[in-house]
Amino acid sequence: MDLSELRTFLVLLFMLTIPGWAILSISRLWKKWEPLQRWFLAISISIAAYPVFFYGLRWILPSLRFGANKLSILLLIAAITILIIQRREVRCQFLFGKIEVLAILIAAITIATRIGFLKIYPYPAWSDSLHHTLITNLVATEGRLPYTLAPYAPTPLDMYHLGLYAISGPLTFLAQIPAHTALLWTAQVLNGLCGIGIYVVLSRSGHPIGAVIGMAVAGLFSFQPALYANWGRFTQVASQSILLVAWWMVVEAANELVNRKGKNLISWISISALLIAGVFLLHFRVAGFLLPLLLLAVLWKLFGEGISKQSITSLWIFLAVGLFTLLLISPALFEAFGTYLSQKTPIAESSDLAYYQFPFSSLFSIGLSPWIVVLALLAAGIVIHYRSRLGFAIILWTISLVMIGFAYLVDIPVLHFTNMGAILILLYLPASLLLGLAFSLLAQHINIVIPPTVRQFSTFFIALLIIAAAINRVTTIEPYRHFLTEGDIEAMQWINENTEEDATFAINTFFWLGSSPHGTDGGYWIPYFTKRQTTASTMMYGLDTLENVNRVIEMSRAAEELTESPPRTDSLCRLGIDYAYAGSKGNFSGEEINVTELVEQAAVDLVYQKNGVSILKICEP
Repeated sequence: MDLSELRTFLVLLFMLTIPGWAILSISRLWKKWEPLQRWFLAISISIAAYPVFFYGLRWILPSLRFGANKLSILLLIAAITILIIQRREVRCQFLFGKIEVLAILIAAITIATRIGFLKIYPYPAWSDSLHHTLITNLVATEGRLPYTLAPYAPTPLDMYHLGLYAISGPLTFLAQIPAHTALLWTAQVLNGLCGIGIYVVLSRSGHPIGAVIGMAVAGLFSFQPALYANWGRFTQVASQSILLVAWWMVVEAANELVNRKGKNLISWISISALLIAGVFLLHFRVAGFLLPLLLLAVLWKLFGEGISKQSITSLWIFLAVGLFTLLLISPALFEAFGTYLSQKTPIAESSDLAYYQFPFSSLFSIGLSPWIVVLALLAAGIVIHYRSRLGFAIILWTISLVMIGFAYLVDIPVLHFTNMGAILILLYLPASLLLGLAFSLLAQHINIVIPPTVRQFSTFFIALLIIAAAINRVTTIEPYRHFLTEGDIEAMQWINENTEEDATFAINTFFWLGSSPHGTDGGYWIPYFTKRQTTASTMMYGLDTLENVNRVIEMSRAAEELTESPPRTDSLCRLGIDYAYAGSKGNFSGEEINVTELVEQAAVDLVYQKNGVSILKICEP
């Protein structure tokens, strides 16, 4: 790790701990938690605080810009607040037990694998990463959450969750790094924190060993969510990193306030609402995955514990948390939900069905490894056998998630907010919880004496497994999803120096689901590196006006004509396209721009060719 990377990591570490610890210090709620639980709670609060803060700031003071100086001052004030309040208690925040040290080690190895991945692939992958990077750059340069993708595209952002960029944008100017680098560091560190919610839930429910095992499964032994880095699935993993903590905080708030008759009422409710709001603002759909868990908590209080004064009090707590959450997410909720309702129509087109339908085999290719599925099913049987209330909740949540994935089969358009793919790639959370919980229950109920020699061998064997899993996580690569090469970066510099600022480039294009175009090589990144336009726009083009949507599709169809033999340029010229860009990665579908035959045409000039990248002037003004 060089000096720049170390600075970036330390800045991000500061960003992801200071706000949460300031809130915990002021509220004094940290006293209710064990040392490592406090740290994971503080990190979760910090992750949630940035989206809530930046959305609220844009809503209340839309003209205010929040750059490096203002944010640094706020973080410094928060740090000073912590030092003042905790001046006599700092030492106790680091008194970790043996199991906590083991959990820290698992978390550190997991984060190291994610950072190791980005060192091998320093540019974001796949199609969504382009708009993630563009929005990160807009937040960094404008000092607030944007309303549109302008100047890169006219796309409105009312329907899109911007919470992740409230972290990656500030990291850009605080660490003084490019937007794509800040995005990757933010996303990969949040990915590495995928087990903190598992640890909080299991350790708080009396299963510390199971908590460590659950962390290891999610972070190291499961290929999800590590594989998200190949897909640019950054907003979903960011939201999922705090999903379980948000749920458990609400559960504990209800229990604590009932048992202690309302002590610290405002703090419990406020932090619970902040965490749920963070889940929503980081990814709207993941909030939908959280709802069944919250509903299960309410139903258990009503029916599991019987109707009583305490259960009614709990319901008032849930209601208060819900209302405060609505207030915190209101800067994004009403416009987004209103637009969502206006656009929902019954599924009729084949392309729509393709978005929702996933074969059963997808479970093993994008969800969980077969061996984890088998162990998770055995774990479900164990928790049922021991009548674990937490186990029942996890199983019911999993069933609810699957039902959400199949909601497209019901003729109620408003329920079609996600597809089974998004569910399958989330299943590492309930699977890890079940495996950790089942192991802990077996350890509690079956007393097995392990000889010292066997124990030493087991420790050595487990260490080898963890090392092997860590290496596998770093090297789990889908190369065709990584578009950018160093040759493309050099070509971008040439474009900046030698082409018109309003130039438009035809690029290698793939139509996802047959209707949504995106690039397949470095040319897709021309808008970010050069501020020139391409025929494919971004994967958010569907939020545009119908006129702009049709133009993107028309340009992308015209770009496909460059793959023919002989390639045709007449449609592109009619649409005002100036250049064609053929990157070294080509097109994973096999149908790429036919450079060889294009250069033979009299009207086409090969103006750049280096490191596998070709740029052609295909249309004269």
